[in-house]
This record gives sequence, C-alpha cells and structure tokens, in this order.
Amino acid sequence: MEEQTAGSLSIFQKFITQKKTVFIVAGILIFMSYIGINIGIWKYATKTNPSASIAQQRDHSVTLSSTSTPIPTPTPLQGPGPYACDPLDICSHYKDAKGAGCPKTYADSGCLDECGDKKVQCPK
Repeated sequence: MEEQTAGSLSIFQKFITQKKTVFIVAGILIFMSYIGINIGIWKYATKTNPSASIAQQRDHSVTLSSTSTPIPTPTPLQGPGPYACDPLDICSHYKDAKGAGCPKTYADSGCLDECGDKKVQCPK
C-alpha cells in the first residue's frame, strides 16, 4: 500500500487528526442546536398563546385586585397557660404558675402586656 504524505491528507482527515478542532466544531454544533431548539419553542409558544410575546409581557404592570382578602393580624393567645407575671413586671415561664401562687396565667409569652398591673403579679 502506498503511504500518503501530510500534504495529501483530505480536509476530513486533517480535522480528525487535530482533536482541538473536533471539540470546537462539536461545541459549535451543540450551541447552534440549543439556539434552534429555543427558537422553535418560542415560536410554538407565541402561536398557541399570542399574548406570550416578550414585548407584551414587558408592558404589563402588576396591579393588586381590590377584591383581595386582607391578611388578618394575629391575636395574642388568651387563656390559662405556663406564663405569668413575676414581681419584677416580667412575663416568665413557670412549670406550675398556679402552684407558685400566681393569680393569673397566660398562654401568650408576653402576658398580654398586663405585667404592669400589681394585681396579676405572682408573689415573691
């Protein structure tokens, strides 16, 4: 068989012998396929939903509906619980507030801001 010299190699054979070129060409083909797929998806989306064009979406502003339901403000927990006012006007957690002689207990960790009242404070 006859050997081919480097000058007589075909263009395809030159591409194969240079690995860098093969990777570059493959990357370009993958990128072009990616762009083509995205353009196809965009065209399909605008055909099925004409209002999906980018210019129309950009011009719309967000408005709040007047029929929206307001978010209710949470009310503090009421009723008996593990919290009571200590003699220093601080709402504290007790294992047994009634057993400690506290006149009023709370389920709210802030004791409903009633600790300033001497009548609800626990004894010393």
